[in-house]
Order: sequence, then C-alpha cells, then structure tokens
Amino acid sequence: MPPQQPSAPQTAPDSAPPSPASTASVPDAARMAVQCTECGACVRMCPFLQEHGTPAHMARQLQHSPQTVLNAYACSLCSLCSAVCPEKLDPAQMFMDMRRAAVASGLLDTAPYRRILGYEALGISTAFTLYGLPQGADTVFFPGCTLAGTRPRTVQAAFSYLRTVFPRAGAVLACCSKPSHDLGMQSLFNERFTRLYNRLAQHGIRRVVTACPNCHKVFTTYAQDMEVVSIYEVLARRPAMAAGHDRSAPSCTAALHDPCPLREFPAIHHAARVLAAEAGIDVTELPGTRRRTLCCGEGGAVGAVRPDLAGGWTARRAAAAPQKRIFTYCAGCAGSLSAAGRRTDHLLDLVFYPRRTLAGRMKPARAPFSYLHRLWLKLRWRLLLTRETDGK
Repeated sequence: MPPQQPSAPQTAPDSAPPSPASTASVPDAARMAVQCTECGACVRMCPFLQEHGTPAHMARQLQHSPQTVLNAYACSLCSLCSAVCPEKLDPAQMFMDMRRAAVASGLLDTAPYRRILGYEALGISTAFTLYGLPQGADTVFFPGCTLAGTRPRTVQAAFSYLRTVFPRAGAVLACCSKPSHDLGMQSLFNERFTRLYNRLAQHGIRRVVTACPNCHKVFTTYAQDMEVVSIYEVLARRPAMAAGHDRSAPSCTAALHDPCPLREFPAIHHAARVLAAEAGIDVTELPGTRRRTLCCGEGGAVGAVRPDLAGGWTARRAAAAPQKRIFTYCAGCAGSLSAAGRRTDHLLDLVFYPRRTLAGRMKPARAPFSYLHRLWLKLRWRLLLTRETDGK
C-alpha cells in the first residue's frame, strides 16, 4: 500500500493543482470564510494572525487577491490556532493549502529557503543515508537528521536500548523531507517520501520508531499502514532499564517544552513526563503546554523570510521559563531555545546521561561537526547491521 495522501488537494507528482485564482485550490477557504465566527481566540494567541487578520478574513482575501496565498509563509504551521478554535475548525490546514497553491502557481521564490532545502537534499543523498535492514527485521529506528548530527552518542545509546526491546530492529538514517512538505512543495515531497516508504515496505518493515517530532508527524500522516511509535513511548514502558551508567544524578526543577508537531499526541506528552520524573526532574508546566504548546520559532521555516515573527515565538517561549532550565524532546527546539539564552537540554540526553546532562557537560555539536557525526553514526551502524545481514 502506498503512503497515505490525506491532505487535499493531493496530486500525482507530475500533475498540476488548480490555479489559486479559484478557492478550490485552497479547499478549506470557502468553508472557513463562512464558518469562522471571528471570535478572536486564535488571533489572541498568534502574532501571525494579529498581523494578517482572522482566518475568515484571510479566506475572503483569497477570493479577491489570489497572491495573498504567500501570506501563509509567515505562519509557523504550529496548529495552535486549530487547537484553540472553539468551532473546531482547522485554520492551519488552510494555511498549508495556501502554501501548496503558491507553489503550484509559481508564486513561491525558493531562494530564501535554499539553506533548508539543501539540508534536506543532503539528508536524502547517498552520502548521508543508511538503510540498515537486517534479515527478518520488521522494526526500524528513524532518529532524524538533526538529532543524529548534534547528539550521535545519545542516538547510539537509544538504538542499543531499542534493540533490547526489538532485538532485530534495523536503523535508517535519512531525511523525512518535511522541509519541502511544509514549504508546500507537495509533488517533490510525495516523490521523496514515497521512495523512502517503498524501501521500508519492500523489506517488510511494519513499525517505525521515531525520535524527531517532525519525522513522527510525517510518518503518522503519510504511512498510516505502519505502526509509528516514538522512542519516548518505548522508553517510558521500562524507564529504569534505559538509564546510562551515571544514573545517580541529582534532582532539579525544570520546565518541559512540548514540541508543536506533537500537539495531538498525548501519549508522547505523558511519556516525556514519565522519563523526566524517573530522572529526578521536578517538572514545571509552562503556560501553553501539551496540546496548547507554543512554537519554539523554528516552525514553517518562517525565520527565512520573517525572522522577527520567528524570533518572537522563541522569545515568548523562553520568557515563560525565567531562571529555569528547560528540557524538550526536539533537537530543533533545543537549539532555538538555547540560542535565546535559556539553558535547554534534550530529554534523551537526560535519560541516558543524566549526571553529565544536569552538570551541563552534554554539548550538542554544530556544523560542520554535526555532518561528520552523521557520517560516523552511518559507518558504525553499517558495520553492525551489515554483519547481521550477511550472517557474519
């Protein structure tokens, strides 16, 4: 079964969606213009909407000015608007469809996104990909690009633990292609993710264990016939067995930031808190948490065109935890919040290296070392998994 294509319009890679001159190219727009009561609940929470108006207002604009689809590139796609809507509408889906319409009509200038698209291209290149699929494996670990590059030893520790639960688990180093997806380049995303999906499906993979929130959202959306579970859920089932050698770490009080791609995954929210508590963390819940969590500023590649809006989200999230250290379970969030001056650590570092993490000795790598670390991890896993595949 090919990957699911749940968002409308879904087209074959070489076909063209309708022109944005018609609201049919933004399927939710006509309904949004009528059903949004303009109560202001989402506007109060979102600087993007405070600038551009209610979802109903933006939907009406599309009917008269098709080029306003480009306004959606200032949206972080964090879906907070959908989470707080009392009418249960989904403005975030409309903004996503606006981006797709912009690409389909040739309105998008990709130059500002060259860096993030280049990052994705490297992530799917033969130099950086690894499909370590042992014979008989039905489960793979898919840690994502950023985590593997910034924290390779922690990723290795997580994989070693995972194999105590799924002894024949394989490992895949690749990019899920969420950057092209979120930029509205749906045909390109379809082509790349389908290639990834087919490689797994043809080997008989039925379960994908993720560590990156963005990868988790992509797989749960587009590979619905596979079981997709986060490493945090797996760890939380037996947290005492997951800890590293420095388990006797001192306790502390810290805030926990939930990544916005996991807004609709309460089981992962719960697992993160189980793991933090097991490591001795007295979790302080931030204003805006779990389903109503705030974007860290990285969402939607907004920083490439509107660094003021992206930075505003980061500052707002960081300010909610004054004089508190923050833990999160997204490498991108950890980087954004650390850059804003808040000491932010990754939950997986805390699980496997608690003493070093709490002492501030777990330093995430930056480019170019992060790229070298991905190659190191690829070599390590290839040697291990090739031996198993060959039966040596």
